[in-house]
Amino acid sequence: MEQNGICEGDWQIPVDPGSCTCSLDWDYHPTGCVCAGPYDQDCVCNGEDDPYYCYTICDEGEYPEYDECLCALDDQTCIAGPQPCTGGTDDASIPPKCKPVLCVDKDQKYPCICTGDQLLDRSECICSVNSWEYIIPGSCACGQYPFHPTGCLCADPDDYDCYCSDKYSQHCYTICNEGQYPQYDKCLCAVDDNECNDGPQQCTEQYHPRRCNCPHEADDLINIPKRRCGCVEDDQRDECQKDSIFYLVGTYDDNHVVEIDYNKLDYQLEKPVDFAKVTDFQPYKEGISASDSSFLSVSKEGLEKLKVAKALTEDEINCKINNITGKSSNF
Repeated sequence: MEQNGICEGDWQIPVDPGSCTCSLDWDYHPTGCVCAGPYDQDCVCNGEDDPYYCYTICDEGEYPEYDECLCALDDQTCIAGPQPCTGGTDDASIPPKCKPVLCVDKDQKYPCICTGDQLLDRSECICSVNSWEYIIPGSCACGQYPFHPTGCLCADPDDYDCYCSDKYSQHCYTICNEGQYPQYDKCLCAVDDNECNDGPQQCTEQYHPRRCNCPHEADDLINIPKRRCGCVEDDQRDECQKDSIFYLVGTYDDNHVVEIDYNKLDYQLEKPVDFAKVTDFQPYKEGISASDSSFLSVSKEGLEKLKVAKALTEDEINCKINNITGKSSNF
């Protein structure tokens, strides 16, 4: 991009995008200046050493609301912004990239905003509430911010915090099944699912299923497994002491299938584990106890005999393990 020197005007006064290069002094870094280098920000891409995020200059038919670009100061069409939708379909609206307005006919095909009147609202009309308000999951389609409440129908594959629709998004939610909760299962509560909406109960010594709310005080965590509730300050549970270690649990059958018990899933480690103290293990070296200080070290002679100190042989390097699959129990 051809540049016309360093910007000299006040940062509060926008310049025609691309007309001058951003100053290193933020007092002379107006909206529309060209990025001075890869560490600049809020600037127009220079096409050479741009930062990770920068703006382009809107071409004909592009708008800042849709295309993350800046309008040229003489581009009145761009500055006026998207015009109201008058026809077409969701994928080919008239005019292109139009601004949805209130629905007028339940049979209309082009984008419109829900009115709350079933005689006027088309299916998948755009939510009329703000992003922080509650809606029944899937009751309306996601729109541009701020009309994007959690649970709106996904508008495209890149949408987020939305209810799964035929316009699939990898970040979408489904309705929680029995025993599921949003904070654990990436789902949304149905409006009439009181158990889900009330949320999980408090974990206690007698009640600590996979999904329960953990107490924050050490005294309230006694006898609740660490795999259910993580360690806190002054935690007296054995699993939370410095000499405690964890190890993965699972079994191999004769067909080399790994069976894992996910009832032992640790939510912080995200693995099924058991815990033990270092002193619970039997030392390999004869004449040494786990409480002996020498247990913490290995002599040079002993180290040389350990397999971990030896290089793999060619046969070991070329060894291939086949037919190993994973199998787990139900959560």
